[in-house]
Amino acid sequence: MFKSAVVLILFFSNVVIAQTSTGTATETSTTTETSTTSDTSTAVPVESSPTTLDTSTSPSTPTDTTLPPVTPAGTPTRGPEDWRFGVLVNTSAPTFTGFGLMLHGERATFSLQAGNMPPYYRTLIGRAVAYFGNNPHMQGIIEDIFEKNQMLRGDFNYRVGESTGWHIGASFMSLTSSGRVDVDEALSAATGEDYSDLRTVLDALGLEAKIDIDSDFLFTEFYTGYTWVVHDRLYMDFSFGIMKILSTKVDIDTGLDDLEETPPIKQAIDGTEKDLADDITRNGLSPIIAIKAAYLF
Repeated sequence: MFKSAVVLILFFSNVVIAQTSTGTATETSTTTETSTTSDTSTAVPVESSPTTLDTSTSPSTPTDTTLPPVTPAGTPTRGPEDWRFGVLVNTSAPTFTGFGLMLHGERATFSLQAGNMPPYYRTLIGRAVAYFGNNPHMQGIIEDIFEKNQMLRGDFNYRVGESTGWHIGASFMSLTSSGRVDVDEALSAATGEDYSDLRTVLDALGLEAKIDIDSDFLFTEFYTGYTWVVHDRLYMDFSFGIMKILSTKVDIDTGLDDLEETPPIKQAIDGTEKDLADDITRNGLSPIIAIKAAYLF
């Protein structure tokens, strides 16, 4: 009996211990699950944070750290297509000396100039016309015709380099002139014949042996050359090329209106005007050398 009681007591003790252990394990598991659930619910706000910040600062994304160029204060900024105004002085032997305004671009330059043909240039033009026309009388006539003159010049050139370097160009010039010419010289230049006897007759009659000639000319030049930047805004051009007289208009005034209206005299004057104009236009050809200085604003 005693042994049986002991066995029963031990059996029930094991059952109680087993149940206690199972309850403890269940509580532990429940606690663990609760803790995990609590941790998970706590981590949700962290996981739901915006991901754009992480993406933008990701090492795999390159960041452009290049800074724009800094322009010093007071320095003008100019694009490649900017146009700048300027002033210039120009001499182109043997046709023109003067000054003007210009428009200067990246490669092209336009200018409008005013001036005249200096005395020595008139001599060079006269020599050229006389040489090419094989008529020595033309030199004196040209020098006298251009005695008082004024010119307008339009000029264009294109640079191979952006600001300096070789350039090519063309110019057109309009010249208006007036002068007094010996009548026998004018007739000799136009016809190639000697009219010294006419001069003698006019002197004997006490008549004026000189006539007034008003003229209009159109010149053109084609040239090439080189452009330098001397200092900051100061430019210099050196050019060489060729000049050609495109057209000539000559108007002779003898001062004897009644005499000019007589058919023989009128015919002689008209023929002289035409011959002089044709000779000057046909033989008005010369090489040129030009120097120009320009200042850009």
